[in-house]
Amino acid sequence: MNFKTQEYEVMTVNIQELLKEKGISRYGLSKSSGIPWATLTDICSGKTHLERCTGATLIKLAA
Repeated sequence: MNFKTQEYEVMTVNIQELLKEKGISRYGLSKSSGIPWATLTDICSGKTHLERCTGATLIKLAA
């Protein structure tokens, strides 16, 4: 496992932990942020790395 993989796994865990802490599902975040549910699922599962996301998607996640 290289540094990039470790870094991504930490970000994925943080997103999932934040959703759990806030009591929000991926579906709920999708609806409130305007990010497609499939995109969020891909990010959380590791299929899509955050570095490949557009700036607009990252801003929506941060909001």
